[in-house]
Order: sequence, then structure tokens, then C-alpha cells
Amino acid sequence: QPLKTVTTDKNGEAKVEGLLWYKVYVIVETSAGEGYLLDGATATSPAMQVQKRQDVGGNPAWILPIPGKEVTQADQPLVVANRRRAEYEITATKRLEGMALQAEQFTFELLNENGEKVGEAKNDADGTLRFGPLEATGAGTFIYYVREVSGQTPGIRYDGRRYKVQVEVTWNEEEKRLAADIKTFLVGDDGQETPCEGVVFVNSYEPEPASYAPKVQKSFRNGESPAAQDKFVFLLEWKEGEQDGATMPAESAPSLSGAGKASFGAIEFRRAGKYAFTIREQADTALEGFGYEFDQSVWTLEVEVVDEGGTLRIENVQYSAAGHEDSTEQASFVNAYAPRELVFTPKVRKQLRGLAASTDAFRFHLSPIAADPA
Repeated sequence: QPLKTVTTDKNGEAKVEGLLWYKVYVIVETSAGEGYLLDGATATSPAMQVQKRQDVGGNPAWILPIPGKEVTQADQPLVVANRRRAEYEITATKRLEGMALQAEQFTFELLNENGEKVGEAKNDADGTLRFGPLEATGAGTFIYYVREVSGQTPGIRYDGRRYKVQVEVTWNEEEKRLAADIKTFLVGDDGQETPCEGVVFVNSYEPEPASYAPKVQKSFRNGESPAAQDKFVFLLEWKEGEQDGATMPAESAPSLSGAGKASFGAIEFRRAGKYAFTIREQADTALEGFGYEFDQSVWTLEVEVVDEGGTLRIENVQYSAAGHEDSTEQASFVNAYAPRELVFTPKVRKQLRGLAASTDAFRFHLSPIAADPA
């Protein structure tokens, strides 16, 4: 059991009275003031050879031997010195473009001024990462560097930037503690340091894209054969989905002469997800005047794109339209063609050469020639 317990005053002094000069005592420091460490504390006295002994309950302890004969004063000082301490942490922010960030997805290293690794951290779900708590046991300037560890995840583009973190530790006399002030700098490829607001790493995710070329099929209701010069145009338009995730083809209005099949240019997909497009036939009033009846159907093309380890793949393709069966092949359009009756009255003009005008009637006969329709 302790004989006496004392606490230092604001000047760091305490007095232990009633000790007998011919006895050996053990003094134990049980707590240190804010900003000070018990670990590494030392004790000295001009009146005796203070001896360090094994810690007591994890606290530093010293043996106070009997003073020598040369000591004549009853009051003798014992000076216990504690190391001062400042705790701080270095934080950084991780951002990921192109996909959702996951906790502990990326790894970062903390290096000292000599480039030696002194810490490692992973990001949390909101992108924050922390090194620490770190500790300074005295005033001074401490230099660190922070960098991201490049991985091998397909599609991930890692941030290769390096940051310098400068920690200025000073003694705050008013609060009687060490205080740390942290400044950050972006280190360029040429080694030049630019002050910045915090340490921020930005990665991007760009999987290998996938592409799909929508298809159309054109037929005529009763097998009619339109004229070769008559062309039928089809339109592809965006309907829904992440527009930043796909690029529409340059060829978005292919044409057909008569019945057959045609393809649009390829849609390039850069993000996984579900996309929808519309396909329709463009009506032509001039062709309608010649007896064409256009299919008014509006098809919806749905494309599902999945991400397989950094490579996009077309998972499902579905064409659908009211009044048509769903298809995985193409959008089908059926037109009608019925040539309209055209009334034409042939005319002739008769001229007489070398004869006086006559009122005699001249008759002409119109008849079809071979191979022409009747």
C-alpha cells in the first residue's frame, strides 16, 4: 500500500513530508499531465543515487536510497522528467469515378522523410483513410509522404500522384501541451511541391467496352416488289438508360431498297446497365403518293450490359412492339404496296407537207406491243 499520494501543483511541484532519512523508499509515478508520457520518464536527485526499478503496475518507479553523509539539508529535490507528447493523424480522401467505392478497396502507404514505409491504410466506404494516431515526443518538423499502392484490378486506372505532409509540432505554453499543425503539398513529377488542400486520390474505372448493332427487317404484305429506286429509311433513337454509359452510332438512319435486312452502326457501351432505344420507319409522303403504306410500328430495343471482371458483355437483347411478337434478332416492319391507277390520254398531231390543207380525216390506232402489260 502507498504511504503517501501527492499531486503536483500548477508549477509542477509537490512535497512529500515525514520521510525517515535512514529508510529506503520507492516512488511511483501513476499519471502524467495532459501532453506528457509516463513511458520514458526519468528521475534524478543531487542528494542520492536514484535507481530505476521494475515498473509497478505498468507505471515507472524508482528506488530512493539512504542519503549520503554529505547531505545536511532535510529537504532534498527529486526531479522527475516526462517526455512531452503530441498525437495527430494524417487523413486522405479516396474518390472513384465510374463505379461505387467499396470499403478497403484501395491501399495507401505512409513513408517517412527517407522514403521508408512507416504506415499503411485502406479507405473506408465513404473514401476516408487515416494514418495514426501518430506521436511526436517533442517539438520539431516531421515530414511524411503518402502514395497509393497500384493494384491489378482490370479496368481501374490508379492515381499515381504523391503527396508530402509536413507536421509542425510546437509547444503551446498557454495550454501546456504540444500542438501539431499539418500542411500538405502535391509533389510533381519534377519534384516541385505545390501547396494543396488535403490529400486526395482519384481513380477511375473504365471497363473494356461492348458494342451492339441494332438490326431491322423489311418485308411487304403480299410479296410486292417495289421499284429499285424506292428507298425506305429507319431511325434509331435513345429512350432510357445512363446516357454517359453509351455512345449512339454515327449511322443511325440506314435504308433499304425493297425487302431485306439492314443494320445500324454499332452502339458502344462503356457502363454496365440496362438501356432502351426506339426503332421506327420514317414515312415518305412522296412514296405514299405512289401507293406505299408505311408500317407505323415503334419498336423498343432493350439491351442489358453486364461487367465481367473489367470487360463488358451484352447479356440480353430484346426487340418488342405492339402487335408484333418479341424478337431477339431484329425489328420487323411490313409495308403494303398497291400501285395507284394512272389515267393518261395519248395525243397525236398530223402535219401535211406539199399538200393544201384538207378537211379529210386521218385515223390512228393504239395497241399494246409485245411484253408490255395489257
